[in-house]
Amino acid sequence: MWERMTHEIKKVAKETVGESRGFGPSGKESWWWNDNIQSKVHIKRDCFKDCSRCKNDETWDKYKIAQKEAKKAVSEARTQLLKDYANL
Repeated sequence: MWERMTHEIKKVAKETVGESRGFGPSGKESWWWNDNIQSKVHIKRDCFKDCSRCKNDETWDKYKIAQKEAKKAVSEARTQLLKDYANL
């Protein structure tokens, strides 16, 4: 009886709240990312998937360029955010 009840409670909780895989890396929060950053990161992830599927120099170069653009966008946005907080 208790096992069945536990199973049902877990099932309802999973349907309601969802399931987490655990904690991500610390310092990698993305809640403050704007649309520009999110689009660049999405492009970078797509390039990485392509690079994983088809391992050649062309896909690797596209991934590296997308990675640099995403990193630059995050850095610029972080700098702007810190300036805005400093002016408060």
